[in-house]
This record gives sequence, structure tokens and C-alpha cells, in this order.
Amino acid sequence: WIALACCIALVGMASSDGADVTPRPLRWAHMVFVDKYNDAYAQGQNDYGQLGLGDRVERNGPALVMSGVKSVAWGAYHTLFVTQEGALYAAGRNEFGELGDGTNKDRDVPVFVMEGIREAAAGESHSLLLCSNGSVFAMGRNGNGQLGDGTNIDRSTPVLVSDNATAIGAGWLHSAFLLLNTSVFAMGSNAYGQLGDGTRIQRNRPIEVHAENVSDIKVGGFHTTLLQHDGGTQELGLLNWTGSSQEYRIMPPRAIPLR
Repeated sequence: WIALACCIALVGMASSDGADVTPRPLRWAHMVFVDKYNDAYAQGQNDYGQLGLGDRVERNGPALVMSGVKSVAWGAYHTLFVTQEGALYAAGRNEFGELGDGTNKDRDVPVFVMEGIREAAAGESHSLLLCSNGSVFAMGRNGNGQLGDGTNIDRSTPVLVSDNATAIGAGWLHSAFLLLNTSVFAMGSNAYGQLGDGTRIQRNRPIEVHAENVSDIKVGGFHTTLLQHDGGTQELGLLNWTGSSQEYRIMPPRAIPLR
């Protein structure tokens, strides 16, 4: 098998809450994947060293980055690597501290960040970490409150957001996590109601999503999907965007039964 990661960038125009909310595709992208031998490969654009290959040369084919990798996550210009031992490494742009190494220095070779990581998620310029003990940490860009620490201050080192979590997700400018008790919390930009609190107000602290019976979460650029124990899904945020036509849900989520 191959675990595949690809970043197709979207940007937008500012809304009243300061978020970029009108998605427009750009032509830059990079791709990272982990093969069955736990080797991580990368290809694509490499302006900030996001491929982790020690340079900033674009690759049009897979190049080996590192071995012993369990999973990867990617943002617009940065990449996160979680090793089989639970160590987190990061490469690429670090303008907002999204690599979490305590600096704002871009890295073209994966830099060690911390241990005890179960899973990583990457937004446009922020990162979310799920630790093996259930703690959630966040770092990077925080202009929309997507780190959930009660401020709008960018963080270059991981800041604790919550405990007892089982899943995390990062969108373009928002974040979400699932707790052991099946409740879901979200923070950041809410221009399309992707936080699921019934408003379009951005939040810099985690706010509970109006949903029940959640078994897992998946977070996209401007939407949040909740997977239910009965096999259905609930969707929040931007559901359909075609030019000037937009469809979004703020609450309650739309339930879609799976067949």
C-alpha cells in the first residue's frame, strides 16, 4: 500500500472575520507519500524546502526523504513526518512557526520537533498534533484563532490545546478535534459555518460542535465532515463552490446515510 499526501493550494479574499473565504485554485503543489516499507518520498514544488530533500529544487518524480516513517501531513508550503517511534519532524516554510521548532527559519531538511506523536495534521500555515496520551498541541499561524489557545498570536512552539482526544483535523484556516467521549470541538475561521456552532463567527478557543454519535472527523479546506457510529456522515461548512455560487451549512449538519 501507499499512503499518499498531496497539497492543492487554495486562496481567497478576506471576509469580515479576517479569513480568506473565496477559494481559488493555484498552480503550486507538492506531494508526499509513505510506501509499505515506511519510506517517505516527496515530489513537486519545493520553493521553501517543503520536500525535505536538502535543497529547493522542484522534483517531477518521487525522491526518498527519510525512512521509518509512519505517516505524513502537509500544508501549503510545509510537511510533517511522524516516525514509527512517534517522533515528529518538519520541513518547509516556517514564517508563522508552523514547523514548531521554536524558530521562524525555513527548513529544507526535516527538523526534529518533539516525541510522543500519534498523528499530525497540517493547515495552510498551521499544524495540529495528537499525542499518544491524547493531548492536542498546535503551532503556526493563528490569525483566525485556528490554534485554539485563546489568542490570535502565531506560535513557533507547540501549545497545548486539549486532552483526551482521539482524532484531529486541520483545514485552511480552522481546526477540529474529537474527544474520547465522542464530542467534537473546533476553532478558527468560521466564514462558512465549518465550526458547526450555528454561527459564522470565528473562534480562538475550541467551541463544541452541535453533533452527536461521532466516531471520527475529516477536515478539508473550508469544511468539516463528521463520521458517525451508524455509518452516516454529517457535513459542515462549504459544501459546494462553483464560481459565484456557494452552498454551506452552519447547523445542524446535513446527515448523509452511507449505503
